[in-house]
Amino acid sequence: MTTRKSFQNPERQQAGPLPAASRIGNIIVTSAIAGDHPKTREFPPDVAGQCANMFATLRSVLAEAGATPEDVIKMDVWLADPTQRNEVNVEWEKMFPDPTSRPVRHTLRAEPGRSILVQCQVMAIVGG
Repeated sequence: MTTRKSFQNPERQQAGPLPAASRIGNIIVTSAIAGDHPKTREFPPDVAGQCANMFATLRSVLAEAGATPEDVIKMDVWLADPTQRNEVNVEWEKMFPDPTSRPVRHTLRAEPGRSILVQCQVMAIVGG
């Protein structure tokens, strides 16, 4: 029988009873990861700042669950303004620099609200 294991963001406690990621065997799926600062929980006013925070938090959550960016197979991104996709691409290319070895990505329009301009969810397969 396979056992599920939950992981928190090592930089901060997740709000509510939800884990930052869950793993069964070699499969890891994250909860939504937004662009707030992990220590202050404040959101930068711009998408570029939120993207930088989101990708930094993603790295941290993956490491805590035993994965690296190379293990990511799929990433869903929600943007309040889809015309700002290039801001995501800047951090995307830093995390996944090899154009021949990138995960698939689906970018969706987020409902505007609160301070969240961008967030993501990831699936990774360790040792896949």
